[in-house]
Amino acid sequence: MYYAELFGEIVQHLQRCPTLRLVLITLVNPSVRAQLEVDARPLTDAGVRVDWVQVENRGRDMLPFVTVAPAALSSGCEVFLKLHTKRSPHLGPHGDDWRRELLDGLLPGPAIAERASRLFADHPNIAYGVPRSRIGTWAHRGRNHRKVRRLARRAGLRTPWRIVFPAGGMYWCNRGWIETVVSLGLTPADFEPESGQLDGTTAHALERLIGCYAFTHRSALWLPEPSVGQSLTV
Repeated sequence: MYYAELFGEIVQHLQRCPTLRLVLITLVNPSVRAQLEVDARPLTDAGVRVDWVQVENRGRDMLPFVTVAPAALSSGCEVFLKLHTKRSPHLGPHGDDWRRELLDGLLPGPAIAERASRLFADHPNIAYGVPRSRIGTWAHRGRNHRKVRRLARRAGLRTPWRIVFPAGGMYWCNRGWIETVVSLGLTPADFEPESGQLDGTTAHALERLIGCYAFTHRSALWLPEPSVGQSLTV
């Protein structure tokens, strides 16, 4: 929850998930927690457990993800949804559009959210789910090449020439992917200090590593289509 002012938007979408049981929220600035706890009341009043975790401002949304991954596993949950307050200021208004498109695609309403949770619980071979428009592909010619391969070796994953991954770092996923993230044993020291990097960091590599996970395990991908209330597994 780096951009605290966007928390209300996140809560509105999380309320669309009838099977929601636990929300793990990471904060950089502890002074905003009191207000965020007020904003979280629609969730806590509905019986959702909300836990707060202090993190260092590095690694964008990925170090926070690594930090809470063990707690996610120990919760006993089988289906997970990774969200963050994506803004991408360098993209101007398109950064906010990207976030809204992901949130609306992942949590368009209770029916799709319930279907997603059942689908991932019943079919652990589905690696992740993301709106079709936000499937990213990346050939190994960019600045992330070496770091992706290093992380893949560390996790025992194969690295394809072309990685297919959920661009933007928001997606439904299964327990196997969370276990893979934990197995990496990453610490804050593995992530570069923030200096406005747009590419080539450990965070960017980890964002793409889920594509290696899907490739190694020959996993299917779930592509929700909220406009027609349907989904497709490929």
